[in-house]
Amino acid sequence: LWKACGPTIESLWGRVAPGPAPAAPSRPGFGEGSEGWTENAVALLRIAARTREKGIALRVCLLPHPSNFAKQTARHELVATFCREHGIAVSDALPRFIAAGKSPRAFRLNLVDSHPNAAYNEVVAGVMFDALTADGFPPTP
Repeated sequence: LWKACGPTIESLWGRVAPGPAPAAPSRPGFGEGSEGWTENAVALLRIAARTREKGIALRVCLLPHPSNFAKQTARHELVATFCREHGIAVSDALPRFIAAGKSPRAFRLNLVDSHPNAAYNEVVAGVMFDALTADGFPPTP
């Protein structure tokens, strides 16, 4: 999402939440201090600060690429740890995909198009439903 829309999101977000962005620590294994890590971490911290100010619940859901799931574990753990360290609720869909025991190809549109298919979206929906239910949504009357 950041690669596709990041500059636009950052530009629009700057209008909504002006002021200096919080500093993002560098993390080994993520291009230590890389521009990509810093930009994404700062953007997430700004969103988290703004949602807290407005009393809006925020939960990050980590979604794996439908390729080698095992190779993504360290990166997912890194981002999940960052979120927890900053008080950001986080759910990681990767363990559910691994537990499914299927080839990552089973979650792609086809062999040449790695976009997620309906089976992928079903797994993500389950992860998000479980997280939101645990968070108390929908509120009981």
